[in-house]
Amino acid sequence: MSDNISYSIIDTAPANHIYTGGLLCNLLNPVSDRLPDYICGEQTWDGATHTLNWYHWNGTKWVRTHLSTESGIAVGMDSADLTGNGTTDIVTADWPLGPQAGSDGHVYWFEQPDKPLEEPWPRHVLATGWGKAHDLHIGDIRGAGCADVLVRLKDERISWYSMPENPRDPWCESQVAEVQAGDGTALYDVTGDGLLDIVTGTGYYERRDKDGRDWNFHPFQATQELEVDVETRVVVGDLLGDGSVCVVLSESEVLTHARLLLLHSRDGGRTWDCHTLIDRERNLGALHSLQLLDANGDGRLDIFAAEMELYMEDLEIERRPTWRLFRNDGQLRFTERTVLDANLGAHQGRAGRITGGDDVEFIAKNWKANSANACDGTNHVVHVVHRLGSR
Repeated sequence: MSDNISYSIIDTAPANHIYTGGLLCNLLNPVSDRLPDYICGEQTWDGATHTLNWYHWNGTKWVRTHLSTESGIAVGMDSADLTGNGTTDIVTADWPLGPQAGSDGHVYWFEQPDKPLEEPWPRHVLATGWGKAHDLHIGDIRGAGCADVLVRLKDERISWYSMPENPRDPWCESQVAEVQAGDGTALYDVTGDGLLDIVTGTGYYERRDKDGRDWNFHPFQATQELEVDVETRVVVGDLLGDGSVCVVLSESEVLTHARLLLLHSRDGGRTWDCHTLIDRERNLGALHSLQLLDANGDGRLDIFAAEMELYMEDLEIERRPTWRLFRNDGQLRFTERTVLDANLGAHQGRAGRITGGDDVEFIAKNWKANSANACDGTNHVVHVVHRLGSR
């Protein structure tokens, strides 16, 4: 391990558990630029255990508490102040397993109580019919200054929900697509009209009306020509600082020869140039963590990407997952750095300034434990400090 990288395993779970979700935020002080809270789900395949875990850095150590023990948690989750009282609430979907498998799932929002570290978080149903929702994002889709919620089922439909005046009342659904293959979704104004579009790994949806009830799909020609796997992670931002749009996508379920690609448009999404950041020859696998962030404070967005552990071991594929940071040098040139190479996988990993210093930090859990990982074959939540030395 490099002298400028240190890591600690802050929690473990038996190998028959799975960690789901993955969200870095600040639940107690949302106006702060620190992100001391990591949220994820934990459950067993038989559905007997299902919790929503909260890992909170209290200034000296990580403290785990349960936001809920009522629901199995799917992959997608996000946070926002839904009640308008200045506190942060959590939105996620459930993943019914065991006796509940096959039943209609729900999208829930968990309301922050007066004593969030001590009291249960009240659970409210936001929508039904969303078992195993893989993508979930909060954004002002209506352009009305509200926290609308976008939900996507793997290989199925995409819808968004507008928040009522009282978030405890029924939310209104607007369907974007009845069927959309794969997963990987982001909200971003691609066209430059001031309204959010919906970006996937195969193309983006542009609204045809101001209310967001009619959408037009624009495919990415490059992902079709390259035969990019439809299961992806997707992030979008201005990596050049000139108002143009970059879509970064990773092949998130391909266990070998997974790619990391960058699509760049200067004309509001009409045409795209494709840049390959990780090609097939590198033979990485399952890049299921992807995020944009300014890691060193130079004003440019960098790219964090990390591999999952090998979760289907009967394929006899050897995999040592790594975590990587692509430092943005400008003009779509990047310097790649290894964040972690310790045989510990990352699923829905996140990055930010977590514990107080200027160093960028990373936190992730695996999805399903590789029996040969560096945590004795168990599941793990890992915290990494990467001292970039450039602030």
